Amino acid sequence: MKAQNVPRSVWITVNRACDMRCRWCYASSAGYVNGSDMSIELAKKIAQLTKDVGVKTVTLIGGEPTLWKHLFEFNDFCTMLGLRTILVTNGRRFRSEEFLREFQQHPTTVVAPSLKAFDEQSSLAITGLGDFEGSRIGMKNICSNSKAHISIVYSTLIQGQLLEMVETAVKLGAFGVRLSVCTPMAENGKFISPYTADYDVMVAEFCDCYNRAMEITHGNLSFELKTPLCIWPRDFVNRLIEQNQIGSGCQFFHRAGVIFDTDGTVMLCNSMFDCPVGKFEDDFSDKRGLLELVNSDKVNTIYDHITAYPSKICVDCELYTHCRGGCPIMWTTKNAEEVISKAKNQKGG
Repeated sequence: MKAQNVPRSVWITVNRACDMRCRWCYASSAGYVNGSDMSIELAKKIAQLTKDVGVKTVTLIGGEPTLWKHLFEFNDFCTMLGLRTILVTNGRRFRSEEFLREFQQHPTTVVAPSLKAFDEQSSLAITGLGDFEGSRIGMKNICSNSKAHISIVYSTLIQGQLLEMVETAVKLGAFGVRLSVCTPMAENGKFISPYTADYDVMVAEFCDCYNRAMEITHGNLSFELKTPLCIWPRDFVNRLIEQNQIGSGCQFFHRAGVIFDTDGTVMLCNSMFDCPVGKFEDDFSDKRGLLELVNSDKVNTIYDHITAYPSKICVDCELYTHCRGGCPIMWTTKNAEEVISKAKNQKGG
């Protein structure tokens, strides 16, 4: 009998409004529409469903969730339910002492800030917003009140400046730094990758910067590479694995995550806006209904198709459990067989 998929993680997209316009953002194709916020009533129902299913943590995403007017009420509700909450944020609202004080009275369990730039010029180029000082103050306020791990997305927009980003994060008070790789973004129904770095360039910069980045972060450095590990030097990969600095693929590969859009629509991946699989209160309304949905033939077919081996070479690769062949979204704009075959041939595999 096939094992039942049971969600182990839940994301709630509470709004689409954002005070930045990051050029590589996966959510840009959804627009930054004010007024498309999730209602507090729907958010509470989803939180209750999350607890009913047995998931212990809910992650709030946007847009920019600190702009959601129901944030504090929702935080209190989750606290009452005994749910942990993670707030993914660009940190700008935390520059306000008034917001900071109120947040401290109605907190999320974890604040997960994402640093977009390292100075005024890079902020303007990457986010379309020149007020780096506002971001700097917000980040410092977050880090002074918690052991925050600041996330950094590596793209062509910071290519050659990775260490500047890491140094800035630590100067702002980061306890640790998470380096992620920019993936293709959806535009008019198609995926494009104008800001996804060339693999050879990215590999060279990460490897060249690794030792110094470890020194700067005092070893509190982790990676979400989103690529097949065969494109990286084996000694580099071994070191990351030994020090537990990389994960084993995203929740999609484990068929363990559910993302709710602002209207209750269910997605399996943040980037798959055009592939909804159901809607809360239309297609299901309780634990049993959600479990039936995520175990349906429709959902399993999507998982089977997208998580298939990207290359025949992956079938017998000992590193596959650590990378799962890379993020499937990457292969919408790159040829997986060519990339992986090239990597194996260069290493004599």
